[in-house]
Amino acid sequence: MSVGEAGVDIIVPAGAIPGDTIGVVAPAAAPDPQAIERAVAVLEGWGYRVELGRNVYRRHRYLAGTVEERLDDLQSMLAHPRVRAIVCARGGYGCVDLIERLDPSFVRAHPKLVCGYSDAAILVNFIACFCGVAGLHGPMAATELACGMEESAAARFRALVGDARADWAENGLQVVRGGRAWGPIVGGCLSSVVSLLGTPFAIATAGKVLFLEEVGEKAYRVERMLTQLRLAGHLSAPAAVILGSFTGPEDDGDEELLQSVVRGAFAGADYPIVAGFPAGHKSKHMSFAVGLPVAVDGSAGVVRSQGGSPELRGGRSGN
Repeated sequence: MSVGEAGVDIIVPAGAIPGDTIGVVAPAAAPDPQAIERAVAVLEGWGYRVELGRNVYRRHRYLAGTVEERLDDLQSMLAHPRVRAIVCARGGYGCVDLIERLDPSFVRAHPKLVCGYSDAAILVNFIACFCGVAGLHGPMAATELACGMEESAAARFRALVGDARADWAENGLQVVRGGRAWGPIVGGCLSSVVSLLGTPFAIATAGKVLFLEEVGEKAYRVERMLTQLRLAGHLSAPAAVILGSFTGPEDDGDEELLQSVVRGAFAGADYPIVAGFPAGHKSKHMSFAVGLPVAVDGSAGVVRSQGGSPELRGGRSGN
């Protein structure tokens, strides 16, 4: 089951079930210690044991420690014999520092499900696309786990952190363009995805199902990022596109303009597109496995997992 840039069969880690240990690391911005404590209590309440990275409370400017400290925590958790999955503490900025130093062969030798979104989507996509190990786009410790999640989202997280191939479906999504397609799902926060363009770690989208969402950005900034993605060729040949929530600054108030900009960026697309997928910022945070295949029915407004199907290169069928 080949997955894009890695050129190798994708590994689906065993995952963590109640009684197993989940590690918590802070690969990006510094988390609130009290929020981490609340997240630990939630995970323990679900029956997991929790191992905190030894540098999780470190501070270096706005980051959770120096790049060496953050990388050491991540590598230590990957190699830890009892840790079965890893949850990122929060996003912000900093994961790009790690991916240029993280050896894909080390990640494949110690495959663990790594879960996060926002800036952590950079790390999760790198692990899936360049290391060939499936990851989770899902809740983080100091945000969703600490602050509370809807039960349906919590149940999805528990299911996928235990088995990334677990079945799920999202129905009733908004139809932007019809058709059916399938392929490995990649992507995340638009600004994080765009930040990788022009680097060796840009996420290849041809034949993939591309997920995008964004928060706190004015319409013109979102349009600029989508245009950059288009001009770089990353919107020309995905198998399908899934749009999550796009929300502007809290004091902006022009959500209609923002939604118009997002839809307009895909006006000439010839692949299925659905919107309103409940993942990422300002959403229910429904988890999904990055690097594993999903099927998109753009005519019915449905996205469903494909359980590790071998159809990883992506494709389309008639509208």
